[in-house]
Amino acid sequence: MNRQVWQITKTSLQSMAASMLSFLSGKRNTQKLQFTVFGVVIAVLLGFCIMAVLSFFFIMFFILAMFVTTSGKGQMNIYFEAVFTGTLIFSLVGSVLASQSYLFEASDNELLFSMPIKPSVILVSRISTLFILNCIYSYMVMLPALFAYAAAVGFSVKGIVFYILSLIFLPMFITAICCFAGYLIWYLASKIPGKNTFMGLIGILVFLFFMFFGAFAEPLIMYAVKNINDVENALRTYVPVSYVYAEAITSENINIGLELLFIVICIVPMAAAFWFISKKLTKIITTKRVNKNKVYVEKTMKRISVVPALLKKELGFFFSIPSYVMNSGLGTVMTAVMGIVMLIKGIDAEGMFSETFTNYRAIMIMGVISALSTLCVMNDVTAPSISLEAKTLWMLKSFPVEPMKIFTAKFLVSPVITLPGILITAVCCALSMPVNALDFIFIILIPVLASVFSGMLGLLINLKLPRFDWAHEIIVIKQSGSVIISLIASAVLTAIPFIFALMLPVINPAFDVIFSYMICAVYFSAVIIICWWLLKKVGTKLFNSL
Repeated sequence: MNRQVWQITKTSLQSMAASMLSFLSGKRNTQKLQFTVFGVVIAVLLGFCIMAVLSFFFIMFFILAMFVTTSGKGQMNIYFEAVFTGTLIFSLVGSVLASQSYLFEASDNELLFSMPIKPSVILVSRISTLFILNCIYSYMVMLPALFAYAAAVGFSVKGIVFYILSLIFLPMFITAICCFAGYLIWYLASKIPGKNTFMGLIGILVFLFFMFFGAFAEPLIMYAVKNINDVENALRTYVPVSYVYAEAITSENINIGLELLFIVICIVPMAAAFWFISKKLTKIITTKRVNKNKVYVEKTMKRISVVPALLKKELGFFFSIPSYVMNSGLGTVMTAVMGIVMLIKGIDAEGMFSETFTNYRAIMIMGVISALSTLCVMNDVTAPSISLEAKTLWMLKSFPVEPMKIFTAKFLVSPVITLPGILITAVCCALSMPVNALDFIFIILIPVLASVFSGMLGLLINLKLPRFDWAHEIIVIKQSGSVIISLIASAVLTAIPFIFALMLPVINPAFDVIFSYMICAVYFSAVIIICWWLLKKVGTKLFNSL
């Protein structure tokens, strides 16, 4: 049994790692990891992003540790209660939706259940993969918190030993919550007619919660510092496990009962989650849902051309996968949020810019356009598009249409789903800023061009680095090399024209903003033409060779 569990878990982790690291070699499938210059550059940028997150948590916890040091032993517990709560929130936001996919909707579930393997073995391997994922998320909080406390206060031998043990047991507690939450999400989605809408809504709510916490992290920390006693009482009331965790670390004497209590609190929910899901998993995987018969209503079919028909198919495919919508449609949500913020704060922003810059109007509008374009290219819809066609690629290639028409339909999905957010922001800007008709047109046009470029670039990269050996859709949607490269390359290449478009009105107060518009419009038109040519010459060959 142990051998089977390890083999299945190893295969799942290898598939995940291969998908994430495929950009290092530039090859679709590689047994031996090779490196290219571009891959190393991307890896360095990713390492920088990870270090930025770790540094953020270190600084945050270091400030908290310095504060509790001056507050006396009576408030030392608040530090580790905050570590526990922060780890819990960060890990759940990162993995709670993935748990539903890993446990209940993995594409190889039916294959594994048809083999002479015990369901318990399959379940243990799935939970082990989820546990490792939660360890990664947890350590991104717990390790900076460990070094911050060691630098500001210092650990006792007993405290450091128990903290190291908690690196194993705390992710176990979080994994148990993910298992129950994953089942609850699956159950609700199976009972609600609009399953994909429900899943997309859950994902958006989780994302908005994460964005709220990130945007208001500083005022929240300041509030917690000023009202530390109230915060500690609230944590003990609503997250009592955090108190047990903190007391087990900070108690001066060895308290075996307290340490064992925390370990039991972590192990029992994990055992309960395994028992509960083991009773449900076989039925969930082997039972096919029966759709209710629909009454046929005769309708007149309209004839449409190839590209609109393929575009309709691609949009239907996009909205049929909740994780696809959640991860590749966030740019639209963020642009809409940006528009609402501009409507509320636009007048204040205008006053601030007018006091600082002579040509404040041009700088404000170009700032909005640059931010809007950056958010738009985060809709990396096409980066996993080819990879997701793993089971249907043969159908796509059998269509009697040119590959370029297929490509056109795919990359047009990006501006189509991004356009609503752009329009909301443009209208909000028109209501809150000094915007004329020409400004309004370019506030819409330039981000749309950036979105088209991002869609074409993502499609090119995915044609070069497709992944068809995935077991979970979320692997290629969220963790594949093509998605990572596409996001970074789109952001960097999109930023280039705005450096000049924003710098020129700052240097020359008499600079007309129309020239900034033309710089951006000409740049994106040029890169779109280049990407079109590459798709036609290189992309077609790559597609035919798949």
